[in-house]
Amino acid sequence: MEVFKTFLNTMLHTESNDHLDLPDVSCSIVQVQYDDGDQRPSRFFLFREPPGFEHVEGKMVREVKEHLQSLAPARSENSRLRITCYQNYSPCTNSLRDDNKECAQALIQFHSDASGICSTYNLTMEIVFVGLYNIIRPYCFYDCVNGTNRRHCQHPPLYTLGQRPAVSTANVQGLKSLAQAGIRLRTFEDPDYNAVIDYLVTQQGADRQTLQAAWDNVRGRRQREDGFMQRDCEGLGISLSDIATSPAYQHP
Repeated sequence: MEVFKTFLNTMLHTESNDHLDLPDVSCSIVQVQYDDGDQRPSRFFLFREPPGFEHVEGKMVREVKEHLQSLAPARSENSRLRITCYQNYSPCTNSLRDDNKECAQALIQFHSDASGICSTYNLTMEIVFVGLYNIIRPYCFYDCVNGTNRRHCQHPPLYTLGQRPAVSTANVQGLKSLAQAGIRLRTFEDPDYNAVIDYLVTQQGADRQTLQAAWDNVRGRRQREDGFMQRDCEGLGISLSDIATSPAYQHP
């Protein structure tokens, strides 16, 4: 339940709107799907880190890469390999910090390495995220860019106000670089929350009724927030893929 709450509670603003108090925990559920005629089940990975530790992307690229290296060559030229990363925050590009948290570049390198390791597969990779990490939102509904609340939509408060525009610009460019590298980017929609529920039930033993009740309780709010997220990404020039063509929901 705590993992699911991390996705549900990654809001664009605090409900009280009087201070910045958004989830510091970063969480990623990675699904590796195989379409190679062997009917192998998907392989799942869960990464969750508290504040102050390595971002989940760092651990993800190491463990998933190790798994890919163990795969046998594809059996046919039509074999497909799909990697879907469900994350509560978009990957960062923290150019003002010397802490090896250049997540966007690490993911680009991982995509390149995976393409080489799995050269006999048709590889697609997709990152689906709930919130924008350390990015100033152009269409904030609380007017945070120009109004008195300008700090509220910037999470977390790791930088001075003077540094934040540069950090925001770097993180936007990082997302654009991911798309340019051939990695699909999307914001969460209803099927993605359902996919997280299915994972937690089938792989982690969670109670479906409890998770479904939690989702039903916030569905309207989340749909509103996710709609704002899509508009912000469009305003920032971040190219988003359409869920209708998402590899995660395509079947052989």
